[in-house]
Amino acid sequence: MSETEKPLSDAQAEASAPPAEERIPVPPATLEFLMLSLRTQAELQLGLIHFGEEKDRPKPDFDLARHSIDLLSVLRDKTKGNLTLEEQRLLDLVRTLGEPETAVKLLRALATAWRRARTCSR
Repeated sequence: MSETEKPLSDAQAEASAPPAEERIPVPPATLEFLMLSLRTQAELQLGLIHFGEEKDRPKPDFDLARHSIDLLSVLRDKTKGNLTLEEQRLLDLVRTLGEPETAVKLLRALATAWRRARTCSR
């Protein structure tokens, strides 16, 4: 928040919020939702998911994506032996579907190759 921006008071925030019937319901806080949220964050940070026009696509943020992927690994390690079979399968699927680690390596290699090609063409 910049120095010129002021936080909204509770009354201002409430007045600017859409009516309850127009808001999307908040999903329940579950382990499954946490896993899928971290996975989606990693995909967004890698640029694998983008909403909007192509010209507005942000550049991949490999460090932030690595952090999200590492959080999934921490979740896996800290919950080992304490998950239901369904939760374990979902965590395995979330961690392996599309292999985010492979995507990070691939996108880094492509970015390096692109930079080299631009340098050579000048």
